[in-house]
Amino acid sequence: MDKRILFLDLDGTLLDDQKQIPEENKQALHKAVELGHQVVIATGRALSSAQELMKRLEFDRAGFYCIAYNGGILYDCGKRQVLSQHTLPLEIMLHIAGEAQKRGLFCQTYQGPDILALKDCPELQYYVKKTGMSYRITDDFRHELQGDPHKALIVNLQGRQVLEDFRQELLPWARGKVEMIFSCDQYLEFLPIGVEKGNAVRELCRTLEVPIESSIAVGDEENDRSMIRAAGLGCVMANGLSSLKEEAGYVTERDNNHCGVAEVVEKFMLGS
Repeated sequence: MDKRILFLDLDGTLLDDQKQIPEENKQALHKAVELGHQVVIATGRALSSAQELMKRLEFDRAGFYCIAYNGGILYDCGKRQVLSQHTLPLEIMLHIAGEAQKRGLFCQTYQGPDILALKDCPELQYYVKKTGMSYRITDDFRHELQGDPHKALIVNLQGRQVLEDFRQELLPWARGKVEMIFSCDQYLEFLPIGVEKGNAVRELCRTLEVPIESSIAVGDEENDRSMIRAAGLGCVMANGLSSLKEEAGYVTERDNNHCGVAEVVEKFMLGS
């Protein structure tokens, strides 16, 4: 079988709803690597969170890469080196935070390995529980941030429509300034213009001199759409968005709680 490169989303894809890596998924990925295939994590999470998942997979070593911040960072796990990165202009991030605050919405950003937030609240604790990240509370983003951040994130626990309404309200201002995309019903991401998983997939394939036709991408949400489109084979989880399934080359029979990633690996990389 030809060598393939697999790009994997984390939440709702590789991870089950308890944010664990099912053993069947892990074993399938290790078998693929033993056969000479490559595995790349492609997540909206911060780099520190992506690195922790690579450790859990035992992929934090030479020959492995990860994509963090939805394509904002491309990272070489073996060299412990950022290959490329894109940041959100500070003034744009501050505007988003201000607009969120006017509407009583919680906004966070990132500084190094930490979440940076203006207050402790259920939304922050929800995110911390899901990711295991550390956090710091500040009364002034501008003063605390050392340079432009990689993204801003609005977290809301009342359902997707609240965030969709916020996105629509900001749309006239946001055009040409910032990308706005969902990574799950509770998270609305704000990214630098041009940053998306699909562009990161193309960039890494060029860097590694792997034909894009040899790539497989697996995801479940709106922020995975660009890499589903970019990859040679785009796979969508059974639990994924209906609109995303319409664009998929393959839709898994099993969901993220029943090792849908292992299903993809076995079918398209292990030849079983």
